[in-house]
Amino acid sequence: MDSGINTGTSDELTRVFVSYAREDAKWLDRDYRFNLVPFLMESLKRQNVVFWFDKDLKPGDEFRRQIEAKIDQSQIALLIVSQAFLNSDFIEQHEMSRIAERARLGQMIIVPLLVEPCDWSEYPILADRQMVPGSTPLIDYTESDSKWARVKAEILDGFKTQVKRIRAAQALARSQREQEDLAREEAHREADEQKGPVAPAPPETEQEGLAAGPVAGAVTAEGAPAEEETAARPEPDEEEQKRGLKRIPVWAWGALAVLALVAALVAVFVAGRTSGPQLSTAEAEQQADSLLRQEQYSEARPLFQKACSGGDMDGCYQLGLLYELGKGVTEDYAKARTLYQKACDGGDMDGCYELGLLSDLGKGATQDAAKARTLYQKACDGGNLHACVSLGLLNEIGDGGTQDYAQARTLYQKACDGGEMSGCDYLGTLYVFGKGVTPDNAQARTLFQKACNVGDQWACERLKSLP
Repeated sequence: MDSGINTGTSDELTRVFVSYAREDAKWLDRDYRFNLVPFLMESLKRQNVVFWFDKDLKPGDEFRRQIEAKIDQSQIALLIVSQAFLNSDFIEQHEMSRIAERARLGQMIIVPLLVEPCDWSEYPILADRQMVPGSTPLIDYTESDSKWARVKAEILDGFKTQVKRIRAAQALARSQREQEDLAREEAHREADEQKGPVAPAPPETEQEGLAAGPVAGAVTAEGAPAEEETAARPEPDEEEQKRGLKRIPVWAWGALAVLALVAALVAVFVAGRTSGPQLSTAEAEQQADSLLRQEQYSEARPLFQKACSGGDMDGCYQLGLLYELGKGVTEDYAKARTLYQKACDGGDMDGCYELGLLSDLGKGATQDAAKARTLYQKACDGGNLHACVSLGLLNEIGDGGTQDYAQARTLYQKACDGGEMSGCDYLGTLYVFGKGVTPDNAQARTLFQKACNVGDQWACERLKSLP
C-alpha cells in the first residue's frame, strides 16, 4: 500500500474512490456471492468510511468532470486490477493520471486490489506498490468459502489500518494548525505590549505649541502665576509666526528639490517597466487566448483580468476557469463562482454552465441541484449544448426536481443533433434500458456508433457491450 497521506482534510469522513473496468463490475455487485466492495462498505460505514463508484451514473463529458471531483475529494483510491482494467483507455487517461498525481503530492493512498491474473508489474504506479492481497489474484480465493472469508478479513484489516493512519495524520495537522494560531496570537499580544501606551503627538507647528502651553502672566487653577520659564520663552520671529515653520537653509531646499525630481523619474521608469504598453480590452483577450493555447497560464491570468474588468464576459469566464482548475493561480472555487456569476449575468452562457456545474458538484458551496437546473436551463436555452446534457441528466435521475425521462430524451436529442456527442451517449442509454422509450438496441447502436466515430471512448465501450 502507498504511504502518502492527505493531511489537508479535516472532514470526519474518509472517502474511497473505486476505479474499475466494466467487465469487473461483479466485485461491486451485492448479489454476487463473492462481492468485495459492498462487504467493505458495510464493514466500515460505522467508522465513517464512504465509498464512491460510477455504477449509477452514465457516460459523457459531465460524467468525467464528476469523476474528477470525486477523486479530488477522496483520500483512498481502490483499484480493481485486471487485464480489462489495464486495457481501459478511459481509466488510464481520465482516472489514473489524476490519482497518480494526488498520490505523488501525498494527498491520496492507492490500494491496488488484484482480482484476476494480468501483467500489472509493467505499470510503474502498480509495480511500486504492494498488491492486495498479494501476487495471488482474488479470483483464486473464491474456490472455497473458508479461503474467501480469510482473504476478506485480511483486506478489511488493511483498510482499517490505512483509515487509522489517515485519521491520525488529520488530527496531527489540526493540532499543528491550532498551535500555529496560538503562536501567532501570542506574538501579536507581545508586540502590542512592547509598543506601550501611545504618547501624545508633538505639536505640528510652533504656534500650536504655544497655544497648548500656559501663556506668560496667566493664572493657574489655583490662582498662582504661571511658570516664569514659560514666560521667558523667546518669541519666534515674524516669518516663523506667519508660517509656523522653522527656517530651512536655501541649500537644503535645493537638495530636496533634486531628490524629488529623481524620485519622480524613478517612478515613471518603474511604471513603464511594469505596466508595458496599454492594451485595449479586445487586445488583452486576444493575447490571453494565445497564451492559454500555449499553456502559459500565469501570463494569461492578468490579461484575462484586464479583459474581464473592461467588460469582456468571456474574459471573466476564462479567468474563472483558471481559478477553478488551479492553472497559473491557486485553486479557488469561491473566486471562480464569483467570476462565473459575473460572466453569466453579462450574457456569457459558458459562465452560466460552469456555475451550474459547481452547484451540481458542490464545489465552493453546498451542493444545490435545483440551482444547477436553473443555470443549466439558462445556458442550454442560450446555446450551450453541454448544459443541455447536464440538465437532461438531472431530469433523468430526478435530482433537484422531478424525474422526467421524456424531458431528458428531448435534451439529449438536442445536444446530439447539435454535435455534442455525450448527448448521443446518454440518449443511447435510454434506449438500452427502456427509460421513457421502448427498449431498442438498434437505435442505441446507431447513437453509440455516431459518438464513437468521433472519439468518445465511453460510447465505444457501450457499443462493445451491446448484444
